[in-house]
Amino acid sequence: MKYSKNQILVFATVAIILVLSMTLSAAYSAAVAQEYLRASQVVAPPAGDNTAPATTEPKVEPSPTEPTTAVGVVNGQPDDVDTTRPPTTTTTPANTTTTKRDNSEQIKSEVVKLYTTANKNAKNKAKSATLTYRNATNYKDVMEAGAFSDIAQFLMKTLMKEEKNLKEVHTDVAKAVPPANAACNLKASDVVKATREDKGSYYLVTILMKPDTNPKAGYGTGSICSAITEKQIVDATKDFIVVSDINSEYDGAYLEAKIDKKTGNLTELYTRMPLYLSVSIKPRGQIFDFVNPFTGKVGLQFEERWTIAY
Repeated sequence: MKYSKNQILVFATVAIILVLSMTLSAAYSAAVAQEYLRASQVVAPPAGDNTAPATTEPKVEPSPTEPTTAVGVVNGQPDDVDTTRPPTTTTTPANTTTTKRDNSEQIKSEVVKLYTTANKNAKNKAKSATLTYRNATNYKDVMEAGAFSDIAQFLMKTLMKEEKNLKEVHTDVAKAVPPANAACNLKASDVVKATREDKGSYYLVTILMKPDTNPKAGYGTGSICSAITEKQIVDATKDFIVVSDINSEYDGAYLEAKIDKKTGNLTELYTRMPLYLSVSIKPRGQIFDFVNPFTGKVGLQFEERWTIAY
């Protein structure tokens, strides 16, 4: 089953709402959460089943290989940046590839200009964009939902699945390619590290962003990724809970882009957007008027891979 980013936000708030079990009876709170999930068209575990997976199961490390994709090589990826993607390998003849790596402001400015122009070309000239990969994970296993954090974390991991080999075609490219529904206003001052590798017929560009909080669409993290907005969170949950004090802390968004040297067109794009989402929530309805809002925090990471046709 495929889940949209809005549905993932619903999952996150559902997981956090389990903290109500600290105030209400466990059975009643579980019933509320189950009803909430059913209304969101998600299959929840039975209300009376509190069985969690065995904690003794060894953690599976990522495979050293990854299915071959167009932008599957993290050539400029910093070693200290967390990612759920397995490392990828490629073979490039040494005499056909030149690399230009420098974190000076001049090089960052050049890379930013190159990518901004390529992104603009995609939104204005491309005929279609295809989403070929999507993944959502519980970033760094952060889940703060009171005494029921472990249950909430299990719920998150159960609901969020990796989707490989997608063929989700979008003809309205401006609304689809990150940043969705916004122009790319990337600035060198927002960038920690940028690289550009000459691959012969194209440039492989990588950009690592500085951490930021609640960026606007098209700016900061929102200039390279489709950042989560307060409106998205409110709209995704408004029929079930009252959400307030929304705070999104982005922990260094990252992209890889393949840019055609002759045309300057963006042809392939991978984005990774890790964040910590904090919200105060309260179930909607008169029966919950006596309940004070609860604050929860969850780590989320969204990954997407696109191919763009002209």
